[in-house]
Amino acid sequence: MNRRQILEREERLAPYAAWCAFLVPLTFIISIGIRGQITFPDGLPTDQLPVIDLNGGPLLAATALQALSFALMAVPLFYLFRAAQARSERVLGAMVAFTVIGPGAIAAQAVLSYLGTTQLASDFIAEASAGGDIYTVFDDLRDDSSLLISSSVAAQLGFLALIVAMVYVPLQAMRVGLLTRFFATLGMALGVITFILPVDVLQPALPLWFAWLGVIILGRAPGGRPPAWEAGEAVPWPRPGEEQAEPERRPREDNGEVVEADAQEIISPTRKDHSARRERARKKKRKRRG
Repeated sequence: MNRRQILEREERLAPYAAWCAFLVPLTFIISIGIRGQITFPDGLPTDQLPVIDLNGGPLLAATALQALSFALMAVPLFYLFRAAQARSERVLGAMVAFTVIGPGAIAAQAVLSYLGTTQLASDFIAEASAGGDIYTVFDDLRDDSSLLISSSVAAQLGFLALIVAMVYVPLQAMRVGLLTRFFATLGMALGVITFILPVDVLQPALPLWFAWLGVIILGRAPGGRPPAWEAGEAVPWPRPGEEQAEPERRPREDNGEVVEADAQEIISPTRKDHSARRERARKKKRKRRG
């Protein structure tokens, strides 16, 4: 794929990737707001199950929005991965799977957790009303719930895959010059901290990172996008004390064929014309023969 094709593909898909990135924090914050309207009592999980059973509708809406928020992360991550891959052969194609598996598995986990918890709440209330040890009833129902077991497996798979994606994709995007060092490092840090150290106050941070990524994809960031976006090739960031590298100038391409261009675009300035030297050598040979 030549540079023109790369730029055309990215320009065509940029609005979809950007708007999905914008929807990530929007759906996530709304889901938190809906869940915050439900008051859960402090104490044991057995005290919270009746509240869950009574608020199945709001919890369903919050869960659907939360799952959608994570699922939408796959689109800008996939877009950024392909943009970096088009600019560097060092980007491993197989790693693209993590951009889809991570968000998809976490979205599935949210749905499975909702279904399993609401079923657990309904069964617990039905069996607890018959009397007996409610804590034993709760433990037995929880341990026998295939939905909750599947939710736990999906969570472990999704968190691991999304951490890998949030480290690998911004790192490669930074190396080819698509993201600044600060923004890429921030994304990698948030991708790890959000899932390894789940702190409530940091939960919206990663979705907001995606919103800014959408701004970059559309080219609306202050100061514009890094030059690698318009160049269609890698423009690595300079080391401290170095100047920003200029994109390599190549002949324009149209449908895979080279089009007439200025000599400065086609001929390398380091290339020398040796025709005069060869002509002088031929004259010397003729003189010696004469």
